[in-house]
Amino acid sequence: DTVGVTLRNGKGYISIPTNALGLKSFKGDIAFKGPTGEIEHYPYSISYQVAAPSTTISATAMNVFYIGVPNPVDIAASGVAKDKVSASITNGSISKSGEGWVVNVKTPGKATINVSAEVDGSRKTMGSMEFRVKKIPTPIAEIGGQSSGAIPKNKLATTAGIIAQMENFEFDVRVTVASFKFVYTQANGLSKEVPVSGPRFDDKVKQILRGIKPGSRVTFEDIKAKMPDGELRKLGSIVLKAI
Repeated sequence: DTVGVTLRNGKGYISIPTNALGLKSFKGDIAFKGPTGEIEHYPYSISYQVAAPSTTISATAMNVFYIGVPNPVDIAASGVAKDKVSASITNGSISKSGEGWVVNVKTPGKATINVSAEVDGSRKTMGSMEFRVKKIPTPIAEIGGQSSGAIPKNKLATTAGIIAQMENFEFDVRVTVASFKFVYTQANGLSKEVPVSGPRFDDKVKQILRGIKPGSRVTFEDIKAKMPDGELRKLGSIVLKAI
């Protein structure tokens, strides 16, 4: 390849094409006419390292993208201003947000972010990275902070309803219970189901809970919660013993 030499403002600039990685060397001779009219020579020798374009792509919270929530991502290309960097994704969408990027995904599996940048007036590929795409973990259904075990009768009777609790999840996600069935034992010894829409106990459930005796067991089953992506997901049952 041809080495380019240019002069700007009294300084000489050398442009050296590269086509292979590794440590390289270059030598030459600078010749110019001195004050006496004679040609003066200044030989030189330099070494330099040729490296692949460096790009950093990292999910701010983890190396997983979750469906139904905005996933923050940091993208940086070495030596390139942020406003010259562009990104695309194979599964979902990616857009700029403040100083970073936000990814939204819809299908479980994998997603690859591809990064390019404007360098010396042309668009160049800077790198790519693959991420896993997963559904948000299933929350745990709780009443008064419990999903099982003994609970004071007064506490049970005054609790407003069922909460879908996200445990050990990095994102701030709020999931609401859409429906459930309240199962209790009647005075005749037979069990009865009371369907409830929404997360809160209706008047009938409240009345039954106020009248149960210590030692009685109550069950909340077929609990369904609406996830951020619109999916209606079934949660585990709650079995409590009033004390």
